[in-house]
Amino acid sequence: MPKIYDINIKTEAVKRYKNGENIDKIANDLNIKAGSQLIRIWYKSSKSCYSYSIYKDCKEVKLMSQKLKKDFISKELKEKNKENKLLKDRIKKLEKNLKFEIEEKMLAIASKEILEKSIPSCTATILMNLLKMSKKEKIMIMATKAYKYYACSQIYYLVANYGMGTNRLINYFKVHKNTYSKFKMKLKLENPILLYKYKLKIPTINSFENERFENAVDLVKDFKEANNDLQTGSLLIRKWIFVNKNKRVSEKMINLIKREKPEVFKNSFSRDNCKKSSYFNESKKHNSYVRDDLIEMNYNTPNVVGVDGTNLKIELNNSSYKTKLNCMISYDWDLKTIVAYNFDKNENSNSSLKVFKRINEYSVNTNSNKVIQSDRGLAFSCEKIFEYVNKKNNNIVHSMSKRGFKHNASTESLNRWVKEKFFKTYGCKFKNIQNFYDTFRKFVYNFNKLQFLKYNIFDQKNQHL
Repeated sequence: MPKIYDINIKTEAVKRYKNGENIDKIANDLNIKAGSQLIRIWYKSSKSCYSYSIYKDCKEVKLMSQKLKKDFISKELKEKNKENKLLKDRIKKLEKNLKFEIEEKMLAIASKEILEKSIPSCTATILMNLLKMSKKEKIMIMATKAYKYYACSQIYYLVANYGMGTNRLINYFKVHKNTYSKFKMKLKLENPILLYKYKLKIPTINSFENERFENAVDLVKDFKEANNDLQTGSLLIRKWIFVNKNKRVSEKMINLIKREKPEVFKNSFSRDNCKKSSYFNESKKHNSYVRDDLIEMNYNTPNVVGVDGTNLKIELNNSSYKTKLNCMISYDWDLKTIVAYNFDKNENSNSSLKVFKRINEYSVNTNSNKVIQSDRGLAFSCEKIFEYVNKKNNNIVHSMSKRGFKHNASTESLNRWVKEKFFKTYGCKFKNIQNFYDTFRKFVYNFNKLQFLKYNIFDQKNQHL
């Protein structure tokens, strides 16, 4: 006959087992012959009984509510449930809006990065901003291989990191599905959705390398092997490739390889390396005077005066050689006129300070605070300019374009245009230096007059009205 145990013993054994005591010890203490096996059966039966009783009660309540067609819930509970539902819905909506705002911000930053990497030239950025309404121009810029590569890499990164929808990103960046799938296959990348799901490490995607660039690298390597790692300039390398390989590689491309892949040249260009190190030592000094870029890609920012230095080559006193003069020149972006200029032998801080002072006078006369946009050259990021702009009486704010990408494009394009116009109208030969200064002053006066009539005649009419 099996031994019948008291209910108190059963409950005590189950209680101790639940608390985490050793099952064999419990059996020895309470003198249970079957031991651990019996305690486990008691524990399981106690659990099932409890759950069964709850289930039974729930079932009975449901049957009764169905028969009487009434809910056995108090009014207060009903109201609280309603409030709880409304709050949950509101929280969900807020979370969705927040997520959407964050995603939109991320997409804007990503698109800016793509454009900066795929369109490095100044003229292309101006076209992008001026011709935003024209669909053809947009497609022309976005159809480049570099754009497609960087767009696909950003899509992959956003999906793998934040779990954003692939179709949405493809539509946003205007890239075809096939190009995205080919991009993944070519680089042998894993599925980004799985990387996001299991929080795996995202692989690093290298920067875009054009086929022409890769071919040029191979040709430069051939030159290095043939000439026993000879120290030479890009012009000689270009000529050697054309003579021996019957292929054209520009000096620009060779210089780009020099910057992007210095390992190809190894110990060559040692002098250049020395120059670079001295330049970086100098840059540490002027880094403290570098300003933030306040304008970036927005060329429609009001009250901006762009400053930049340009070289003019002229012939004086009927001489055979040309003298080079540096012209520090500034333009009003709104009126498209020349504000101030100064001539010197080279681009320096004294020349830029004179121009800054004249811009300050110009801002006082026009009763408007001006933002001066310049590059990060030593002529602008120096102690003299920094101290002058920081004075309390000045009506000017200094802004500097970012390194690697020129946000001062409109000033640079105006520089070229003014030079071409000046030399076309007056030529490059002058009696003496004073004659040149007088003719340039005359040119500036006529240029400003013409620009004002061209672009600001409608504003003038509105003022009269």
